Amino acid sequence: MKMYRNKSGHKLAYRRLGYSTTTLTIGLIAIAFGSGTIRAQDQDTLVIRDDIEVGYHQTIDNVAQAQQGIAAYDNFFYTSGGAAAQEEWLFRYAPSWGKDNEVEYQRVYFDDGLNGVTITHVGDIAGYTIRLYGVFSDSIYLDAKDAEKIYIAWFDRYTLDQGTGDYVDVSRLVSLFPDLDDVSGLAFRDDLLYLLGYYTDDSDRPRIFSFSMDGLRPNVLSNVYENVYEIDTKFANGLAFKDNYIFISRGPGGLGPATAYIDIYEYPLSEQEKAFPIKTYEYEGRYTHAEGITFNEDELWVAQGTHVLQLDSIGICI
Repeated sequence: MKMYRNKSGHKLAYRRLGYSTTTLTIGLIAIAFGSGTIRAQDQDTLVIRDDIEVGYHQTIDNVAQAQQGIAAYDNFFYTSGGAAAQEEWLFRYAPSWGKDNEVEYQRVYFDDGLNGVTITHVGDIAGYTIRLYGVFSDSIYLDAKDAEKIYIAWFDRYTLDQGTGDYVDVSRLVSLFPDLDDVSGLAFRDDLLYLLGYYTDDSDRPRIFSFSMDGLRPNVLSNVYENVYEIDTKFANGLAFKDNYIFISRGPGGLGPATAYIDIYEYPLSEQEKAFPIKTYEYEGRYTHAEGITFNEDELWVAQGTHVLQLDSIGICI
């Protein structure tokens, strides 16, 4: 493993672990609807085509920063990283990932000085027009503190710099939906920005929120969100759209390695009724706490801990 230093002098290590295979298994799981009817769905195990340790770095205190979000946009890959409420980072890579193809990396200093809030968690990321968007909160790892402040921020997709005022406060979601622990996923579809809530308790009602866009800025002036959709996925972290489907990566917190999951929903969702996955896939990940998810054309990628995994999307049959 090679070690490098970034702009701030922190160590970075990159290692491509190569192709690995997982036996394809097919099972059945049942989904219970509110009406009491039961529908079975296939649950397949996806093959891991590539496993790359990427963007790993250590702080001065030797705290490893976990990969949180992942995005493929405009012929680049992006990841967001952070752990233990110490530092949050954004990275940009060429599609082949390795150190020689790293393009840019930037520590995110995102403090809301007006409200005295310091951001301690970065979630999933996504590209839109000329910017990279991310969701940030003041939550603390391992359920030590649920989010009280939540922001959507955007950055130059090349330099990863953030302009003054390039964020919006969506913290009203916390008071409107008290069971909301945090916001994890972020994705765009049809000029709408979608946020995926993070829920852990059996009594919670997981939701996806949508926002219209006013140029580069999510429109939160008249209302904190455009629409809200109830779904059936807890421990949800990553959000992506592909064709007429929504992909959500999930897995309870833990150190792993263990099984992680991808729930697939039909798009569009309805505000009038709760949505249930039409199919669930599983894969043997590096950690049980599955993070971001993205498509690079037909390639399916997920972020997990200090790794990114390419999964065999050829096996995905709705």
